[in-house]
Amino acid sequence: MAVSNELKTLFLEWSEYVMNGLKYLVFKNWPLQIGYAALLVSLLVMGRAYATDNIGFPLRLAMWSIIVGLIVVQTRIIFGFIQPRLPLPVVAEAVTLTLTSFLCAAELALLKYTPLLPKSHDPYFEFVLFLIAPVFILGGGALLLDRFVSSQQNHSKNIAANRPASEILTVQAQEHYILLTTAEGTKIRRGKFREQVAQLKGLDGIQVHRSWWVARAAVSSVTKQERDYVIQLVSGECVPVARSKVALLREMGWI
Repeated sequence: MAVSNELKTLFLEWSEYVMNGLKYLVFKNWPLQIGYAALLVSLLVMGRAYATDNIGFPLRLAMWSIIVGLIVVQTRIIFGFIQPRLPLPVVAEAVTLTLTSFLCAAELALLKYTPLLPKSHDPYFEFVLFLIAPVFILGGGALLLDRFVSSQQNHSKNIAANRPASEILTVQAQEHYILLTTAEGTKIRRGKFREQVAQLKGLDGIQVHRSWWVARAAVSSVTKQERDYVIQLVSGECVPVARSKVALLREMGWI
């Protein structure tokens, strides 16, 4: 019974790993990866890499498409469930590419029994050593592309990271975008309001309404109009204050 429970736990853990890998593959920059793989296939086919010039063009195209596909796709799937366990990117990438080399060696060894790879059979570990270089180059390129695109996306999303706190005055949610007001003027950002506000944590400001975040430096005065409070900004614009935020404004000394 205990063995059965252990097997069940192991199965669930590996199922989670595989799902994480598939999520990484499906949702992580796949259009760019398809273009990257197509470029690699074109270069390898036209360059007749690894002495494949004696193979006809259709077979050479099919062969390199499968090989590049195996390397790029499996590298990204394996990295998808290796990365959470090895948070240091360089280590996770090295382990991923090494495992991919062993896996691809086994798969290509099997393909040598088909007309697709009309090559002599090599000892497995010698074949692994032969594949390590191309796998690290081709698969490593796919991982570097992911890392570069992710860094650019994070850079564009993080509206607080590149600006001093004194420059951020207000963030206002619109229907399909966000208005960010700084000392330089108003800029449009795409994204969710709550995610942008979360990035402003630590700055001297308050989310005063479901669609407004205001910095203390932007406030000219806070007045009560009938039952509600209103913030008048230095710019002259008025911002409503949610009743649930009044206590926080008092606590912060705005009222």
